[in-house]
Amino acid sequence: MFFEEMANRRRRRGAQYRPVLEREKKAQSAVEYLLTYSWAILLVAIILSIMLYFVLAPSYLPPNTCTFVTGAYCKGMVFGSNAISTEVGLFLSNSQPYPVLSPSLTLNLSGQLLTGTCKPSYVLPGGAIICNVTVPQKAISLGALKSGKLYLSAIPCPSGNATICKTSAPETFAGSFNAHVAPLFASTTASISLTAANSSQAANGAKDQLVAIVKMLGYPLAGATVNFTANVIYANITPTITTTDSHGRAISYISSMQSGNVLVTASFAGTPANTIISFTPPVYASFEISKAMQGLVCSSANAQQVIVTINNVQYTCSQLPLTLSFKSGAKVSYSFTNVVPGPTGTRYLWNSTTGLGATTQSGNVTVVANGTIIANYSTQYYLTLVTASGDGSVSATPSGNNSWYYTGSPVTISETPNSGYFFNGWTGTGTVSYTGTSSTASITIDSPITEQANYYSTTTSTTSTSASTSASTSAYTSVSTSASTSTSASTTTNYECTLYAAFGNACSGAGFGCAEAELGCEYACGPGNCGPCILVGPTCQSADFGGDCVPSSSC
Repeated sequence: MFFEEMANRRRRRGAQYRPVLEREKKAQSAVEYLLTYSWAILLVAIILSIMLYFVLAPSYLPPNTCTFVTGAYCKGMVFGSNAISTEVGLFLSNSQPYPVLSPSLTLNLSGQLLTGTCKPSYVLPGGAIICNVTVPQKAISLGALKSGKLYLSAIPCPSGNATICKTSAPETFAGSFNAHVAPLFASTTASISLTAANSSQAANGAKDQLVAIVKMLGYPLAGATVNFTANVIYANITPTITTTDSHGRAISYISSMQSGNVLVTASFAGTPANTIISFTPPVYASFEISKAMQGLVCSSANAQQVIVTINNVQYTCSQLPLTLSFKSGAKVSYSFTNVVPGPTGTRYLWNSTTGLGATTQSGNVTVVANGTIIANYSTQYYLTLVTASGDGSVSATPSGNNSWYYTGSPVTISETPNSGYFFNGWTGTGTVSYTGTSSTASITIDSPITEQANYYSTTTSTTSTSASTSASTSAYTSVSTSASTSTSASTTTNYECTLYAAFGNACSGAGFGCAEAELGCEYACGPGNCGPCILVGPTCQSADFGGDCVPSSSC
C-alpha cells in the first residue's frame, strides 16, 4: 500500500507541473525563431518602408507646386538629389502678351540665394522656359519637403525686335515653391528632332513643310520656342520662330527659287537638330484648252467655270492657259470638266486630251520634261422646235425634239398638223435656220436655232339654206362666199390683201382662190403669183409680200 501511494503522489505532482513545462518549451521555440529569422523580418520591414514612401506616398503626399503672381506660369517642377548632385528644374511659360529676352531664375532655399540658367534666350508669348538651379548640398534625404521663394528675371520686348530690346531693363517676377526631394535619375535637358516633308524639292518657290518635335524627359513639350535657320541666304523659311503645340510640334515652311542643297536647323534651348533638303531644277507643265475652230471659248457666261483640277486645286476658264512647275518625276493628277456651259443655247463637251502622255478626261501623268497638256472641246448648239399647243406636232431627225447637236450636224425637221388645222409654214431664228412653207426641211446646225411651226384653224358651216357667190377683178382679185341664212355653229369673217393695188398687174392664178374663200382667206395678186392673206391676231399679213390685210367688203 505504501509504495502505491508514493507512485500516485508522483503522478499527481507530474500532472501539476506539465503545463508550466509546456509553456517554457513554447517560449524557448519563439526566441529561437526570432534569433534565426530576425534578419529576414528586418529586410521585409525595410522594403515595405521604401515602397510606402516611394510608391504609395505620391497618392497622398501633396504634389510639387510652384507659382508666380504674374509674368510666368509654372507648368511643373522637379527637386532631385543623389550622391553626385542636387538639381532643381522648373518648366515655365511666358504669360506676358509680348516676347521676353534672357530669362534667369534665382531660388531662395533656406536663406541660400541660388541662381540658375534658363533657356531659350528669346521666348514668345506663351513660350516655354526651362530653368535649372544647382543646389550645393548632395544626397538630401528623399521625401524631405523643401520650400522657398522664386525670382524670375527677363527683359520685356513688346516690339519683338531682340536687337532693340536687349538693352532694356529686366523685369523681376516673384513666386514660391513646395517640393519633395526625389531621386535624381536624369537631367532636365530638352531633346529636339527635325524632319522635312520632302527631302528633295523643286526650286520653284513651292513650300516644303518642316516639323520640329521638342521633348522634355521623353515627353512632348508644349509652348517651346523653336528657331528655324538655313545655311544659305536664297532659301526662304516662314516662320523663322514659332512655338510647339500640345504634341510638341513646331511647324514651318521652306522654299527656294535656286537649286542646291540646303542645311536646315531647328533649335530650342541651345539644342539643335538638322536636316538637308535638295532643291532641284523644276520642269514646267502647261494646261490649256484647244484654240481650234469651234472649240471652247471663254466668255462672261463661263469665265468662272472650273475647267481643270490639278493636284486637287481648281482652275477656272479665265485662268487658262496655265503653267505650273514641278519637281522632275513628280506625279501630277488632272481632271478636265466634261461639260462646260457657254452663251445661251451653246455648250462645250470634252472630246480628247493630248500632251505629256495624257489621253483621258482625268488621270495622272509623270512630269519629267517641259510640255503642254491640251484639252480639246467640241461645240454643241441647242435646237428648239415649238408649236402652239394642240395645233400639231413637230420632230427632228436625228435625236428627236429639243436636243443638243454638234456644230455642222445636218438635221431634218418635220411637222404633222392635228385634225382641223392646216400647216402654214416654218418661222426660223438663228444662223442657217429655215423659214418657209415646206412641211419637211433640212438645216445644218451652226448656231442655236429655234423653228416654229405655224398652223391655222379651219372653220365651216354646219347647215345652209342659201348662198351667193361674187367675184371681182378691180384693183385686186378676190373670191368669197357668204351665207345669207344659216344656222351655222360659227361665223366667218373674210379678209383680203390690198397689196395687189400697188402693183396694178393682172392676177395670175386667180382660179384657185375660190376654195380658200370658204376658209376665211382670200388671195391678193402680186407680180406673177398669188399669196394667201392670213389672219394673225388683230391684223393680217400676206405670206408672199407682207402686205396689210383689210376686211373683205365683197364677202
